[in-house]
Amino acid sequence: MKKYYLIIYFSLLLIMVLAAGFFIPAENILADNSNAVVMTVKILVCGDGVREGWEECDNSDLGGRSCASLGYTGGALSCTPACEFNTSACATTTSPPSGGGGGGGYVAPLVETKVIFSGKVYPKTVVTLLKDA
Repeated sequence: MKKYYLIIYFSLLLIMVLAAGFFIPAENILADNSNAVVMTVKILVCGDGVREGWEECDNSDLGGRSCASLGYTGGALSCTPACEFNTSACATTTSPPSGGGGGGGYVAPLVETKVIFSGKVYPKTVVTLLKDA
């Protein structure tokens, strides 16, 4: 019987503690708003005509870029629906091959070179060879 009284006592105590939270007036609750988090979210939309964020271009807004500024010799730069540069209409001209310039095409023969290093070295050590050593 004593066991049931303890269970009833603690159950009533728990109910009173939980119910007390509902009856406390709101003006007595203090909140610290000095640590508030303010967040601004900007959603980038490809195709809105404004180049922003990761977009290379957006519709006709090429960001001042042209085929020439991208390394081509000319042509018309445009923008894809994925807001990336479309360089398919850009042109490149290939220059004619250069005429050489060394004269008669003489190739120097290979000269055999031998270098001998002597000394002790141990495993996992660093060996430094100096140019004038």
